[in-house]
Amino acid sequence: MKNWSPNTYGDAWADVYDETFSWLDDTDETVEAVLEHAQHGPVLELGVGTGRISLPLARAGIETYGIDASAKMLAKLKSKSGGMEISVHLGDFSDFNLDRSFSVIFLTRNTLSEIPTQEAQVSCMRAIARHLMPGGSAIIDLAVPRPERADGIPRVTRVNEGTVTLLARSVDVVTQHSTAHRIRFGAEGTHVGVIRDRYIWPSELDLMAQLAGMTLCSRNADWRGSPFNADSVAHVSRYTLASASG
Repeated sequence: MKNWSPNTYGDAWADVYDETFSWLDDTDETVEAVLEHAQHGPVLELGVGTGRISLPLARAGIETYGIDASAKMLAKLKSKSGGMEISVHLGDFSDFNLDRSFSVIFLTRNTLSEIPTQEAQVSCMRAIARHLMPGGSAIIDLAVPRPERADGIPRVTRVNEGTVTLLARSVDVVTQHSTAHRIRFGAEGTHVGVIRDRYIWPSELDLMAQLAGMTLCSRNADWRGSPFNADSVAHVSRYTLASASG
């Protein structure tokens, strides 16, 4: 993780993020789930990026905030229709202090794992807890770690019209650090991007939440509410303040 700063990922991917990840098909379900728990209150997305989720939330009339470490990502967001309606903050969300609380604070697609150390991940969870309204929800979307499958061999992961994407992933099981190289070939050229994270086990996330004063309310396999089981490749876990749940 040397020479890796909070803005590295976003700055490297901002120009091609929307095109590279246009295949994501759970946007509507994610927005619906956040709206369900928001109860018309303000929401905060950590790692707001180019606004895939926050823009539809703002269009739905929800007061929407976002934090991201990448100025390039936030510039992309602000350039889009409705982008100026989202209150954004540039900074490292491993610790943050905003002068308000939220009904929902959420992270999608392994965003919490992008924080490179366990200590900083716990710090993020504590910051989330500090900013939750009574009865509010923290919703976190993470992959279920499969370190045994990360052998560093490039594999084709997606073929779209005019583009082919390869992914090679390796892990350090001692530090739980994962490094993935994503190579995208297309008519416009080749883009090589690096994704580095520290993967988190579901039970480890529960303990982080407990240290922050939160408790698990539900865990599903996706934003659609599918049951979570031993075969699930991801989980969407919702936490509330422990004082509010008891």
